[in-house]
Amino acid sequence: MRAFLFLGCRFEIQLLVIGVLILGARTAWADALVVNRAMQESNIMEGYIEEGRLKVDLEVGFDDLPAFADLLPDELYEKLGNPAEDHAGRIKRFVETGLVFQADGRKLPGRLLSMEVRDRVRRDPVSGEALPLAEGEEKVIQFELEYAFEGEPATLGLASLPVLPNGGRVAIGFVMYHLGVAVNDFRYSVVGTEIELDWEDPWHSRFRQRTMRRTYDSPLNVFLYAEPYEMRVEVVVRPLDLQAFVDLGLEGKETILPAEYGVIQDRVVAFLSENFELEVDGEGVVPVLDRVHFLRRTLKSSTVIDPPEELSLFSAQLGVIFVAPQIQLPKEAKVKWKLFPEKLETIPVTATDEAGSLPGSIDRENPVLVWTNYLTNPTDVSPRVIASPAGGVPGWFRPAGMVGMIFGGLVMVASLLKSRSGSRRWIGIAVGVLILGLSGWTWQSAKRSRIAASDGHEIVATLLYNVYRSFDFRQEEEVYDMLAKSVDGPLLETTYLETRRGLVLQNQGGARAKVNELELAELVPEPIGGGEGFSVEADWVVGGSVGHWGHIHQRRNRYRANLNVEPVDGVWKITGMEVTSEERTD
Repeated sequence: MRAFLFLGCRFEIQLLVIGVLILGARTAWADALVVNRAMQESNIMEGYIEEGRLKVDLEVGFDDLPAFADLLPDELYEKLGNPAEDHAGRIKRFVETGLVFQADGRKLPGRLLSMEVRDRVRRDPVSGEALPLAEGEEKVIQFELEYAFEGEPATLGLASLPVLPNGGRVAIGFVMYHLGVAVNDFRYSVVGTEIELDWEDPWHSRFRQRTMRRTYDSPLNVFLYAEPYEMRVEVVVRPLDLQAFVDLGLEGKETILPAEYGVIQDRVVAFLSENFELEVDGEGVVPVLDRVHFLRRTLKSSTVIDPPEELSLFSAQLGVIFVAPQIQLPKEAKVKWKLFPEKLETIPVTATDEAGSLPGSIDRENPVLVWTNYLTNPTDVSPRVIASPAGGVPGWFRPAGMVGMIFGGLVMVASLLKSRSGSRRWIGIAVGVLILGLSGWTWQSAKRSRIAASDGHEIVATLLYNVYRSFDFRQEEEVYDMLAKSVDGPLLETTYLETRRGLVLQNQGGARAKVNELELAELVPEPIGGGEGFSVEADWVVGGSVGHWGHIHQRRNRYRANLNVEPVDGVWKITGMEVTSEERTD
């Protein structure tokens, strides 16, 4: 009956709730970190385990409000069809029989800190991160509760959840934090789940139930990437875990300040470089540092923290990339890992090539990450050269052929009209025919030398492919050498700078995406006067990606440009380029 009364006056109650609570309204934002449908539930709970208390933020939809009625002011409580009852007594009942938490098996006393009406927080469907508010967001009620405990309990568990008046269950998506570190990804709250608390290092606080644990549960990950021109070893690690092995200046601290980034990064790089070995086809290889950054990791992406900010010592993570250039894909590569922090029995590892990623783990008994080349048809990234037409004709052939045909015709006409002698007449006619024939051949040759649209499309697509593939190389000299196969000398520097800028991912600390997609729209070649070349107005979309720290990062751009294409030393090259527009499409 109560549920029926509530549904019948739902809109009226919303207005009343807003009126009652608006005076005390204050803003509270969620910062969900995980993906699944739990984050899209009508009811969201975020718990923060701190010194001496558990603070709970509840976001409640109006349809499920009867399950939380004990927390409402008297006017709203009675509007739902309930008899008048003391508010303080109702709150005590809610924390003892509704939403109940236990520390070391004992129920925790709780109290209501605040209530407010606000817009529902929209969350990214993959990562769960809070998104900017939009017009017309659904209204919800935000409750803030506090459960007190003494000392540092070893466990904290969920003992009971609220129910609707008809006995129906209320679904609540939730995430818990211990001293600022997320203990789980977004999950559905389940009675009986329990967290084992590590007060010295909350990163190691975790649910006893494995299904409730977060995806990124290890503070140390090792990745091996096999690409056509390089092998890459990437490490994600907490500076806190390395402090036991090398002095990073973190002793006694709780945060890392931006001014400390540089020193910490340098010491971490030096230490890590001595704690793994890379072997390619049985030969030891010494990789070099490519980049090192503090990272922000979610299920959706790993991004560089830029600009620098103060970080919690417990959750701060560094991403370090070491690179070993290669001429071609090897048959096998191994990373022999030497570093195992005290609390880590195993370390998650991943080997990745163009076929995908193969996750695994290493431990003290078996500390080797192995990648084997099983690719049966790897992508050919070598440059493609298109020779210019053999025996091509100069641009002046066409007008010359036209003039010659006119002159040959005049010679024939004059021979027929003026020459009385039979021999002279036939000689004149023969000369005119010869001139006409040569001129016609010149005209047709010039006509055939005009680039067909299909040929022009193939030439331009190949040259653009070569330009982007040049950036698969890491060394600037190698990139220039490859570009020179498709771009004429004076244009090399401009092409290098513009293309590199378009491929750089700023949120990855300057990493370059490697092109795996090129879509060139139809085009119409126009001849360039005085030569065999042609000009086009080209419109193309280029898509690229780069794998870093266990994620694939995408880049997709669209360009319009005026291009000049001409034969240089027997091959087609881009000799002129004017970019008229550029836009991100990803």
